[in-house]
Amino acid sequence: MKKKKKKNKKKKGLRIATFNLHNFITRCNQGLAPIFGTALNPFEKSRDLKKWLDLFVKINADILCFQELVPITNKVIKEDITDLTEIRSNFNFEYFNKEMDSLGYKYKVIGSTCQGKFYDNEKRDYYYLANGIYSKIKLENPKIFQYKYLNRNIITADVKFNNKIVQIFNTHLEYYIGSNKILNDLKINNDQINEQFKNLYELIISYKCKTNNLILCGDLNINIFRDNKINSRYKNWNSKTKLFRENFINSTYKQISTNFSQNDQTDFIIFHKDSNIKNIYSYVVFTNISDHYMVFSDFI
Repeated sequence: MKKKKKKNKKKKGLRIATFNLHNFITRCNQGLAPIFGTALNPFEKSRDLKKWLDLFVKINADILCFQELVPITNKVIKEDITDLTEIRSNFNFEYFNKEMDSLGYKYKVIGSTCQGKFYDNEKRDYYYLANGIYSKIKLENPKIFQYKYLNRNIITADVKFNNKIVQIFNTHLEYYIGSNKILNDLKINNDQINEQFKNLYELIISYKCKTNNLILCGDLNINIFRDNKINSRYKNWNSKTKLFRENFINSTYKQISTNFSQNDQTDFIIFHKDSNIKNIYSYVVFTNISDHYMVFSDFI
């Protein structure tokens, strides 16, 4: 009697996406209302969480890395709310977390980027932006690292995948160069933009004693693989990006503009060259619900 051959189970990939949510405000529905002579369609709600949730279901990533994540409410918002007491009392992550949990994203790390590190000309009333990681896979050892001199942070957690530990990092970097008393107090001589790239790289590499499988996701606010000599954000581009270009691989090998305002790719999923994981494929998700496109990558 012949024994039946066991079918080899195909290994499931680790699907990761990164997306700048634009505060859950849609201001970018270009082309949907040409008869009105405007890029904005008056019949499109500017705040409609369902559009985001529908996209997450369609993409079906295991891990979602978000930037410009903000507290929201389940109430319909028809116009801007300026009452700070109302905002602070009613806006939180409870509603969004509940919706994400219903989609299978039971694990999360949320880190506020705002720690009062304002420049002289920045508003100081109500300002709240966060980075977040939502996952269908258990997130282990979550940590939030706050920049001492910027309203920016780096959040990280690891997941177990195919008997490997994969360390995920998510960030949204600053691009504005300005004077800041905090820099002087910390005796930082370089401009804060150069310093944040250096600190980000050092933090990621510090995890190499734990695993080589290092993945960085986020909106870096410049294209780290292609110089734009015209744009002022690219001042000292080589020194900012050198370590990342030399030691990381861009999963989206064919660069496509992901940032509407800059008309360039600033949203990335990159992984360390020494990683034991491989990128199967990647693509840019064309959507009009934000001022950025989503980037998706699948790893084995």
